[in-house]
Amino acid sequence: MVFQLSIEGLSVYMQIGVHGWEKAVKQKVLVDVNLSYLAKPGAIICYSSLKKLVIAAASEAHGHELLEDVAKDLVGCIVKDYPVVSECTVKLSKPTASCMQGGGTSVAVFWKAGSLSAPL
Repeated sequence: MVFQLSIEGLSVYMQIGVHGWEKAVKQKVLVDVNLSYLAKPGAIICYSSLKKLVIAAASEAHGHELLEDVAKDLVGCIVKDYPVVSECTVKLSKPTASCMQGGGTSVAVFWKAGSLSAPL
């Protein structure tokens, strides 16, 4: 049996962007995490601990210009701390992205155990 776990809409404030004016202030970024793991004895993922890990890792992300890079780093943190995870998707959304008039933008990174692209 495979379990799927989703944590959605975590608000994190981070300095991110390509332009200097984007990095001048912390911007609100919403984080969604979806993961799959096999049901076996001892395979437990504490929702609270996962939430704290994601918020801490995203909040402490420095020097990133792209949401894609932060998403890759978050996947790496999750699968490192939770080796039972077989698939993981991290979606980051900037609800007030400056490049979008009246809307936001988002990116998602998908990782699967055994895939060619290992998490960082």
